[in-house]
Amino acid sequence: MACFTSCDSRIDMDEPDPSTGLTPRQKDALRSTWKVASVNPVPTGVTFFIRLFKTLPAAMSYFKTFDGMPLSEVEKSGKLRAHASNFMHGVTGMIDSLDDAECLVSIIQKLTINHHRRNIKPETFQAVFGVLLTFLEDTLESKMDQFSKNAWEAVTSVILRIVTKEVEDLEISENDCK
Repeated sequence: MACFTSCDSRIDMDEPDPSTGLTPRQKDALRSTWKVASVNPVPTGVTFFIRLFKTLPAAMSYFKTFDGMPLSEVEKSGKLRAHASNFMHGVTGMIDSLDDAECLVSIIQKLTINHHRRNIKPETFQAVFGVLLTFLEDTLESKMDQFSKNAWEAVTSVILRIVTKEVEDLEISENDCK
């Protein structure tokens, strides 16, 4: 068990955060792998979205701007670069908020609300997370060891749990307004 001292307090690197279930060691793995993956955020984000559209072609239907465009044109689109930038900065915001569960939840709720307006369901988030994990493994190669992969699976599970709860709350609210 690895610990470090700070102001005479010891932190157990394997003690799960009661809010997220993530350990400090997992959070460190997430931060270090994302730091490498996000060095060039816009090109990396574009590459991710092209991978997403190739893996899950139906995902492109959520982007009305790209309707009928060949993937080669989509890849050059300024709108894709803008969305890729937002995506990468959004993930950075979540990673930066791993020690502030209240902030992390707020970021995820806002993300969910924005995507719910486009009828994007938790199942779609789950599928995107699968593509993201594979993308990170391929992009990071040896830097994405099994522990880091497990940490990414854990954090995407946390995010999905929050997304699912927020979608349920939004749907209840919508039904109450009818």
